[in-house]
Amino acid sequence: MKYTKNKIQDSHIQPRLAKVVHSFLSNLLFLIAVGFFNPALAQQRGEGHNEGNNPPSPVIVESLIGNTGVNLETVFSKKFTPGSRFGVFGIVDLYGVYKANEQSFKNENMSQTQLTYRIVKGLDVSAGAFFEKHLGFRPTAGLQYNLFAGDFHLLVAPRIDLSQTYNGELLGFVEYTPKISNDWRLYSRAEGLYNRDLKNDIHSISYVWGRLGVSYKTYRFGVGANFNSFGPTKMKENNYGLFAGVLLF
Repeated sequence: MKYTKNKIQDSHIQPRLAKVVHSFLSNLLFLIAVGFFNPALAQQRGEGHNEGNNPPSPVIVESLIGNTGVNLETVFSKKFTPGSRFGVFGIVDLYGVYKANEQSFKNENMSQTQLTYRIVKGLDVSAGAFFEKHLGFRPTAGLQYNLFAGDFHLLVAPRIDLSQTYNGELLGFVEYTPKISNDWRLYSRAEGLYNRDLKNDIHSISYVWGRLGVSYKTYRFGVGANFNSFGPTKMKENNYGLFAGVLLF
């Protein structure tokens, strides 16, 4: 997930691709090792869709290695205690391009952490902090709606920054994971985001991402594509490649 950037080189903040790739390999290999040796991970993600009203909420680590760069994303959403209305939601997103002369203005890092409160089943209100390389620190608030229906998972999450340019954002995705066998499932996801600078009434970022592959127990992998548009002129930047991910329950 990426946010507004001015496409101007920033000589003071130049995250290197090597650090991004090193972080990706270190975290992914560690999580894969944990997955093999932790018996609690010997369950399918889809089991949560079909057992009970509260599917398990894993920590998700996923990377796309594409033709223009590498993206690593970690997402978590947990309740403080089972049955609690209060919880915490967080995202850490790193992106690095291969071309050294583009890294200073195309490399990206974003993180956000929000406290959540369940209003009704499937609907949470959230508030917390957002940080991005170009935009800096901002308080933010929003809503999160989750719907689990069989092999489908739908998420709709609008939010708004509470300072500076008051960017408004709408994020949504749908996953479809039908069962193939006891351990294998088809994995597919379509995800979209639209972010707008409400103070200046201009487009900031929008994207459509797609994933198609399979999942084995708590691992998933396949092909992926990211179609991104940046800034008021909607500058295009696309990335195609292979993705791999692991879920930690």
